[in-house]
Amino acid sequence: MLDAQTYPDKGVIKFAGQVVPLKIDCDAQGAVAEKYGIQGTPTIMFLDANGKVIGSFLGFRPPKDFIDESKKVLKNYKSK
Repeated sequence: MLDAQTYPDKGVIKFAGQVVPLKIDCDAQGAVAEKYGIQGTPTIMFLDANGKVIGSFLGFRPPKDFIDESKKVLKNYKSK
């Protein structure tokens, strides 16, 4: 549903210009999923330049909620 509803949204595309989006296939790249402790999909994860997880959320979000959740993660990170 993220691929069909959320990622194509103009607001999400604009927001994604602030980050480097990367999609991982947990089945094909199990080592990556294990490294980051991914338990379920979809997991939206934010990493800093050193690969440290700075925030995440689990599950489908429609475009507005996806942007809102993402902004919360980035705001929390920037306020530290």
